[in-house]
Amino acid sequence: MAAQKTLCGSIQYFPEKKLGKGAFGSVYEGSYKEKKAAVKIVSMSNVTKCEREVDLQRAFKHENVLKLLTVLDEGNAVTGFR
Repeated sequence: MAAQKTLCGSIQYFPEKKLGKGAFGSVYEGSYKEKKAAVKIVSMSNVTKCEREVDLQRAFKHENVLKLLTVLDEGNAVTGFR
């Protein structure tokens, strides 16, 4: 069985089940509130670029792109988007 990691209680992901990788981080198979989800782990090496990435993902709406639900910072503070 795959080792599952938990973020902030309701977000789980499987580090060995990487779905893809981009300039800002990697995307893993996981779950959010017990529903299947893609979990993106973002590198915070450039905070300004990461903030732009979050703003773009939050505003972008398309049937083939997953909606951004939550952003966690290193201190586990949560910002939710709807």
